[in-house]
Amino acid sequence: MDAEIQTFEHYIQQQIDTNRSRNLLYEQAKFSMDIEPGFYSALEELLARSAAGEADAISLDLVRFTAHTLLKRLYAVNQFLRVDPGKLEELEGIYRQTWEAMQENGEIQATLRELHYPQLARWLASLFPEHFLEPLKASPVIGNVVCEEYSPQLQVQLFQLDVSRIKQPVIDVGCGSHANLVRYLRSIGVDAYGVDRHLEVHESYLEQGDWLDYPFERDRWGSIISNMAFTNHLHYTYHQDRNQFARYLLKMKDMFASLARGGSFCYAPSVPFVEDRLAAEEYHVKRRRITEGVFISVVQKIAG
Repeated sequence: MDAEIQTFEHYIQQQIDTNRSRNLLYEQAKFSMDIEPGFYSALEELLARSAAGEADAISLDLVRFTAHTLLKRLYAVNQFLRVDPGKLEELEGIYRQTWEAMQENGEIQATLRELHYPQLARWLASLFPEHFLEPLKASPVIGNVVCEEYSPQLQVQLFQLDVSRIKQPVIDVGCGSHANLVRYLRSIGVDAYGVDRHLEVHESYLEQGDWLDYPFERDRWGSIISNMAFTNHLHYTYHQDRNQFARYLLKMKDMFASLARGGSFCYAPSVPFVEDRLAAEEYHVKRRRITEGVFISVVQKIAG
């Protein structure tokens, strides 16, 4: 069974990769999306097995796999997209409905073009601010934003961390799929943790999830680190998506409150519109330029 599922997963990945540069929000998207021959053949086989009552468990696993694989692709294109658990459930529902329609009518290509892609487009459109959608309707292709995972050494240097004296415990918010910094810190004896919405490695000290849902307990962390992650998204919501901006501000307030006395929040890019409003008797802010137009900040909660 596992080998069979892996084979189907391979063709699903291939199909998503085939359309990686296609814009689902293009007004003629249902005609511009390609259907990869291997994927088509795999669906034919799965439908035949379903008719014989042999594919129900496989199809449920593949629905979840396909939804999560598409999410990874969408995040690669636009790191600022936010898909909450409700939206993920909607996405899985679209794949279930598509599969059920194919089982009922036996039409793969027509179901994809007339039902599946239009449903996906409506779902994706609901994730964007309204003013983003109009220009996207005219473009059949999209770019790809690669979010690099920085080396531990670069981040230590960037924030001028003294790893032998860093206040613990440490959490890396937006630690990246491989949690490089967290794993490095733990390798030298630092009590470090990480949170990210997509993880390729799974350890007890890592949590996969949305940082907006992560419970930052008061006075919990000696150090919080977030390199080109949380505050990058805060800047985006400030300029492009004011509906989410208030949520990010509240979460950042929680993060400051979660610092232990004498603890530090190290992040890039800086957010002067937040830092300038912090109480001077509670927090000490250091801001440093690292390149043209980009600053890092270290905010320390003053020891009482």
